[in-house]
Amino acid sequence: MNYLTGNNKEEYTNTTSMVTSANGGVGLSASATVTVGEQMDCDNKDLEVSAPGTVSTPCSFLNHGATDTMFSASRLPPGTQASFTLLSQSPIVTKVNMIITTSLGTSSAHSPGIGTMLPFYAALFPILGLVGLGLGKRKSRTRLRLAMMLAGLALLLAFVGCGGGSFQNATPAGTFPITVTATSASTGQSASTVVNLTVISQGPQH
Repeated sequence: MNYLTGNNKEEYTNTTSMVTSANGGVGLSASATVTVGEQMDCDNKDLEVSAPGTVSTPCSFLNHGATDTMFSASRLPPGTQASFTLLSQSPIVTKVNMIITTSLGTSSAHSPGIGTMLPFYAALFPILGLVGLGLGKRKSRTRLRLAMMLAGLALLLAFVGCGGGSFQNATPAGTFPITVTATSASTGQSASTVVNLTVISQGPQH
């Protein structure tokens, strides 16, 4: 009987042989082979999801009678979470639903455009005028330094206001192999399988 499907199977085999009883009788012993599927398996090994979005697949674990099975997912891409909800529990198999959630993320700032740079240019013109005025005076060198400091400060404020355009907590597009693991603390049994997650990104929100 196959409880789980997969390539790594456990076989329990009894052999057939001639046996002789104590009173001299001769006969055949019974034989049987029971094949049990993978210790850990998920129904869908290739998942596809957009960002943001959710996708799920049932996963099963051959628990050997344990009732304290814990499931986890590792090697998740940034901005992605995995959760598990119990579907069924038997003395042989624990079945859960793995739910993977991706996030679109937000941009901390945007690249400056012409409209956002106009205030900077407007502030820069008087500074340049001070530079020209300072060059014709006795203390031109001091005023020139002051003007350059003010221009540098205006440039710094403009850059901070426009930001560097970095994105936070966004799930990147691509295909990621995720390792799903089931572990029983009471029996020490542990098994894992790999699920390929393909993320289709829609781009960050501002």
